[in-house]
Amino acid sequence: MNDLESSTYRAPEETRMSVLRPGDVPRVAMACGIPIGRRRAMACGISVGRRRAMACGISVGRRPALEIPASTASPAPGTAARTGRPPPRCRRRAAGLAALLLGFALALPAAEPSAAGACHALIAVGLPGTPVHARRFADWAGRFHAWFTAKAGLPTANVTLLGTAPVGAAAPVPATAEAILGEVRRLATAVRPEDQFVLVLLGHGSVVDGPPKFLLTGPDLPVADLAVALEPLRAGNQVVLMLTSASGDAVSALAHAGRATIAATSPGETAEPVFAEFFLRGLEEGTADGAGGAAGTVDGTVTLLEAFHHAALETPRWIRRVWRDGENDEWLVSGRASVALFQALCEAPPGSAGGRRLSPRSRADVPDPEVPLATPAKELATFAGVRVVSEHAVLEDAGTAIGAAALQGGQFRPLAGTAPGEPGARARRIVLGRATVLPGGPP
Repeated sequence: MNDLESSTYRAPEETRMSVLRPGDVPRVAMACGIPIGRRRAMACGISVGRRRAMACGISVGRRPALEIPASTASPAPGTAARTGRPPPRCRRRAAGLAALLLGFALALPAAEPSAAGACHALIAVGLPGTPVHARRFADWAGRFHAWFTAKAGLPTANVTLLGTAPVGAAAPVPATAEAILGEVRRLATAVRPEDQFVLVLLGHGSVVDGPPKFLLTGPDLPVADLAVALEPLRAGNQVVLMLTSASGDAVSALAHAGRATIAATSPGETAEPVFAEFFLRGLEEGTADGAGGAAGTVDGTVTLLEAFHHAALETPRWIRRVWRDGENDEWLVSGRASVALFQALCEAPPGSAGGRRLSPRSRADVPDPEVPLATPAKELATFAGVRVVSEHAVLEDAGTAIGAAALQGGQFRPLAGTAPGEPGARARRIVLGRATVLPGGPP
């Protein structure tokens, strides 16, 4: 046995490429349609015996590993004497084999990401103003947090709650403009293109004395500043739920390609919305599954468009079941479920700011009645206690800065979203808590 047969050539560390293990070469060759033996044909049908492989610079043990030199440059002085440097012919053969295998690897289709996309959610509760609103907003925020972590299965580390504390937490993290913008900037560096990002804002909005803003403890958060902070986000699936009063005026600033924005009100509406309640119920109870007629499908999965349609319809229905009862500052509510919801959202002890009293004449012993979505003319003529629907939720998901409402002129007209660029085209493929969009339809 000569020196070449009894020694193994190993290129210096700085010239070596990654090592191909025994299973790698057969996989590459077979993926390219090249039949390959398990022991002999190491690549492209080339028979590689133990001595020839060793002579060509391939280290072969009991379970051979193929080491491919990245360069045929001469090793450092003295290296050849220590390692048994092969002759030029063998070095050329090894280099050719390396180039061939590398070409096969480059010709293969790109691999899917090793990990599926993740979902990151940020829930912020603004300045409540009254104890009744504080109770309402905290309830909604806690239910969003529970839905993301329990129902959607997100890790708790992926769901940030500002302004109120989740169940079991020691104390809430204050929702200040600095805290919200700081968390958005942090997520901008952590969120990947294959991820989903969801922002939920609960509280009061305002358009008084300037552009729309989110009311907070300390300085309020201008929506324009929030839009700037959201700009660097790389997530290809973005959702913003602006469930505040005066939220419709914020849609134009928040519109962005790859983002679906839902506002609880239309531009110019400043009523205290209850849209979040019905949006949550549609998710929690699954009642939004298939909502929107032809725009929805009953399949066990609630899409963003279905949740929007469900809440956009149930909100005015509930409003139309609530009347002011005379001059006693009491509210007459019709229907078992509607009475229970009024008590949860509005009722408070006498003298409590922001609270409303339920009239003893309310009917909690009957099912919720069917009501017209538009206020009849005879009611408007007297205006005796009638409550007019003053919140029309809008959806923007085409990057056009113009939101679309499903409730218009007292008529509910679902957003079809069947063609690219139509309102709802993106939202009908989005599922909250799921990074990937549903297949089919426009991108």
